[in-house]
Amino acid sequence: SASASASASASPSSRARMRSSILHKFGLLDDHGNEAPEDEAALAKAVAVLKLASSDGVPAAVEGVGFLFCGSCGAAYNERRMHESGITHVLVAAVSPRFRWPHVKYHRAPLHDTLDEDL
Repeated sequence: SASASASASASPSSRARMRSSILHKFGLLDDHGNEAPEDEAALAKAVAVLKLASSDGVPAAVEGVGFLFCGSCGAAYNERRMHESGITHVLVAAVSPRFRWPHVKYHRAPLHDTLDEDL
């Protein structure tokens, strides 16, 4: 594709800036805001989140509770929809990814998405 060939022909410094921009925009950093430059898994996760945000990026209102929404990480990365919905606090029930929208306060329950996770 044209975008793949453009990415392949980009200079190493251009690719590094693009990678850093994606990781920062989508909050895929550690608790201190750092990234491991050699961590390609973080970049792969960012691309997966981009895809999820485009296919499942809407926070869903919980029926009967006007202030409570539920959604995937795709919804949590949809800053526009979260803002439009008036969402100000998010409980992240996952180990990662990290979210960093400035108008939102985040709380984390570091749970793994496995059948044997002890809730």
